[in-house]
Amino acid sequence: MRISPVEPAMYGGRNIHLMGYFNTGMIRFDYGLKTIHIANGIDEAEAKFILERLKSKRLITDKNF
Repeated sequence: MRISPVEPAMYGGRNIHLMGYFNTGMIRFDYGLKTIHIANGIDEAEAKFILERLKSKRLITDKNF
């Protein structure tokens, strides 16, 4: 799992990812040959909080990063 900044919106700054054209979640992880993006619409601080919370509950470990 990792935190990856979302690329700036294209097409005049509109959030076209909300219409399903782009997979832009701040939290990402690899599953098989795909990269899964989750947590659209949150910022980096919120993503860090979520990952730290999951680690504190032992739902993910350091080897997941």
